[in-house]
Amino acid sequence: MAKAFAALAARRKDFLHKLSAKLVAEYDLIATEELAVRNMSASARGTLEEPGRNVTQKAGLNRAILDSAPSTFLNMVRYKAAEAGGGLLIANTRKLKPSQRCPCCGSIAKKHLDVHVHDCSCGARRGRDHAAALVVLHWALDEGGRARPPLPLRQSSGRDGRASCCLQAA
Repeated sequence: MAKAFAALAARRKDFLHKLSAKLVAEYDLIATEELAVRNMSASARGTLEEPGRNVTQKAGLNRAILDSAPSTFLNMVRYKAAEAGGGLLIANTRKLKPSQRCPCCGSIAKKHLDVHVHDCSCGARRGRDHAAALVVLHWALDEGGRARPPLPLRQSSGRDGRASCCLQAA
């Protein structure tokens, strides 16, 4: 059994090396959010007074988070980007609030974790992860001193006809 786990770990490490090398080779600037892996993989057991809910599901999620080795991957990207002369910027998630901030107007609206669509009063409508990625991208371009490319204005496929994105000045 130990051999099987060692082989799996070697394959995972090989995959992370190849993926990080590919990203560094393809992009001059890489930006990501600061990840609190310890918080993400915290136990859901709770206490005797207040027992946790969905403990089995959370244990499986924790295993998947730790198996994906986000910290190891980020460290590989960090040193490879430094060697290649590229940039890696890590956004302070607590300060930037990418999953709450609108990528178009910058307004902040708290959302529960079960809300999967960013829907702003300015007309922006995107998937929550996509909107957060755009916020981090805009932050990275501003931090890196690069001009932002304009984002095209497209109509959403929703019934309300609101714009799915907004124009950003370059």
